Amino acid sequence: MIRTHSSFYSPESDSIYRQIDQVIFHLETRFQPLSEALKTAITLYYLFTSRGHTAIPLDYPVNDLLKQTEWYPGRTGLSSVCSTHQIQGEIDRLNHQEIFPFVIDEGLFYSKRTQIMEQFISDYLNERISEQMEQDLNWLEEGELDSTFQTLFPDAEINSGPMQAAKLLLKNRFSILTGGPGTGKTTAAVSLILSWIRVQIKIGNRPHLETLPRISKPKIALAAPTGKAAARLVQSIAEKLECLEITDSERACIPTKALTLHRLLHPYQKNTVLPDPRNEEYLPYDLIVVDEASMMDLTLFYTLIRRLNPRASLLLIGDQYQLESVDSGAVFRDLCSIDTFSDRYRVTLTKNWRFDSESGIAKLSEKILTSSESFRSPNRNIDRDDPISDHRIKEQEDTPSSLFKDSHYDDIYLHEWDHEATHWERIYDSFSERYSSIRTAEATQMIQKWSEEIWLTPLRLTSFGSDYLNSMIQEKIVRNYSPYLEGGWFHGKPFIVTKNNYSIGVFNGDRGVCFQDNKGNLVLLIETSGQLQEYPLKTPLYTEPAWVLTVHKSQGSEFDRVHLILPEQTHPLLHRQLLYTAVTRARKEFILYGHSALLDQASCKDQVRFTNLQKYVKKRASF
Repeated sequence: MIRTHSSFYSPESDSIYRQIDQVIFHLETRFQPLSEALKTAITLYYLFTSRGHTAIPLDYPVNDLLKQTEWYPGRTGLSSVCSTHQIQGEIDRLNHQEIFPFVIDEGLFYSKRTQIMEQFISDYLNERISEQMEQDLNWLEEGELDSTFQTLFPDAEINSGPMQAAKLLLKNRFSILTGGPGTGKTTAAVSLILSWIRVQIKIGNRPHLETLPRISKPKIALAAPTGKAAARLVQSIAEKLECLEITDSERACIPTKALTLHRLLHPYQKNTVLPDPRNEEYLPYDLIVVDEASMMDLTLFYTLIRRLNPRASLLLIGDQYQLESVDSGAVFRDLCSIDTFSDRYRVTLTKNWRFDSESGIAKLSEKILTSSESFRSPNRNIDRDDPISDHRIKEQEDTPSSLFKDSHYDDIYLHEWDHEATHWERIYDSFSERYSSIRTAEATQMIQKWSEEIWLTPLRLTSFGSDYLNSMIQEKIVRNYSPYLEGGWFHGKPFIVTKNNYSIGVFNGDRGVCFQDNKGNLVLLIETSGQLQEYPLKTPLYTEPAWVLTVHKSQGSEFDRVHLILPEQTHPLLHRQLLYTAVTRARKEFILYGHSALLDQASCKDQVRFTNLQKYVKKRASF
């Protein structure tokens, strides 16, 4: 078996190597001894999927590919070359015995299961866009459709973004609403939903429109990948509805609760690799609205559209420049990046309503997205031995770090530091002081205060990662205040839920705090689905301390003040999408800790995920 050098050992790397060894052992038991090249391709595939890719390119040297897998350069026994021709020939021979579970397509090596999912998604999109219902909507286009929208888009021009998105949703039964933070995506979604409801009612009153589905009472689902994002979605919709004049029947169609996607799909998840086509079960909804759609992984999106009623409509809302899901796939960004025809189903909002477009936060997020485009190669998928030098970055007159030096901005700050122990002690002391002021608050105030300000890091492991920092901060607080401890829990400790628990209605991404009640018992207070729930300390939950969060775990949340700690040197996980996501979590203030050169270098580096979805969509497009 292929092993790893001990210098690169970590529990996570050990787990994935065991998985790889088991897969290769199983395949060699079913088929025959595999070539070193094929075993190397399988190994790289699992290393890459653990970092979000769905495939690996075979036209790069193995050593270049290994550099993209963080702690994996210690892997030994790998072939130096993965020959596409050789591996394809071997797969063809193995397929004579039974179907081999890996394929090569478009120069990418990946699993047959992934290929099936990506092809299904491309077929779904092709079917929805090519079946536009323009002819059936002509009776509305001549003026009635505009009058239907008049009260929903009172200040909008006839071809404004939100109105165009509403028309696309009606015609395609599928649309994407994207834009940066504060551009009014959720606000626009309310008008989209109401316009959809009103048109369904009008269709029901037109018996001559035989080709359109008739919905007596539209059933709508609101969903998001995390519980926090779902709660924010339903809260934003409720606030917007208060400003609109709608009928009781229209209001009755709009849900008062939002679900996580896992909760929505849970009754339909089966313990099988793929759904059984002989036993299809569809979600009982006519319209599904998914917020924070950039966080959806390939499997989750595939399961969603597989369970959609063929006549149901789907609206995806998100920011294509934010981080993708932790799991494999980049579905939302792939669907938003097909420039040749994405305007058939996508609308992008640009005007920012949350903060001043001239604020430091707005300018910094914009600069990170556009930084160094002049020498960022569109084909620079692999970060080879030609990293962008600090010299080339300094040649640019307008870099992200230069904004911190502009005294015009009073909402962004940069602390240049070299990770000395004294700097870390100041951070630990600041947490200790903050805990001192929060621990005397009431339960609801305690959660609110922890939610006003957050510290973020790009990493989970290493001395700059959230695991280590949470441990050090907690140790400092326990040492200073000696709180009553029970199994690592104490009064005032913030935490985040990391796995769904359907039986009690708590979901991944929900945040809470440990609280000591009047009887002296420690309980868990969790904010889930917009409500504060109390649970016994021994409730079976997967949680992590939330003194410091990874940027990934902060998605779907907003904070008044955001602190971001950069590592000491460049890292595969440090790129412009991560920086952009971190900055745009802040409403009022953003503080960065690290080297300005590292900020500028990371802003030039794109997060790359190898998938075949875009190619399949383009290849199968009939529109």
